[in-house]
Amino acid sequence: SIAPPTRVATLVFTTEGSSITDTEMAVWDADGNLLDEDDDSGYGALSRTTIEAVVPAVYYVGGSEYATAFGSNFEMSGEGLELGETGTITFVVNDEVIGTKLLGDQLSTGLPEYALFRVEIGGNSRILSVEDATSSSMSSALFFSTATTQLRLVEIGE
Repeated sequence: SIAPPTRVATLVFTTEGSSITDTEMAVWDADGNLLDEDDDSGYGALSRTTIEAVVPAVYYVGGSEYATAFGSNFEMSGEGLELGETGTITFVVNDEVIGTKLLGDQLSTGLPEYALFRVEIGGNSRILSVEDATSSSMSSALFFSTATTQLRLVEIGE
C-alpha cells in the first residue's frame, strides 16, 4: 500500500476554555518525543504553542495547572492541584476543541492530576480522531506511557 503524502502544517494548541485559569501544557509526537511546552503564551495565564508539524500524523497534548514539568514519553510531574481542588482543562487544536478533562487533587478527590489526549491529524490539517489517553494513575508521581501502550493494544484488538 502507498502511504498518503505528507506535508508540513501549522498546528496551534491552546488551553482556552479551561476552568483552571493558570495552565501548562505540552505536545509530543506519537513516539513520546517532547516537541514543545508552554506556560503563559495564551490568553491571560493559559497556554498556547504553535508547531510546524508533519501531517498526517498522531500527536499527544497534555497538561495541568501551573508548575507542571514535562519530559519525554509523556512524563508530567509537579505540585498538582491543591488539596480538595478540582478544575477542568480544555485542549484546543486550530480553534477546534478536542477535549475537556476534570482534574483534581488525587489524594482527596481521586481524580487524575494531569490530562493527556491523543489527536490524529489528517493531511488537510483536520482532526480525524481524538482519544482520551489520561490514566487514572496520573498523579503527582511521574506518568509514563502506559496509557499509550494500552491505547495501541485496544486499537490492534478492534
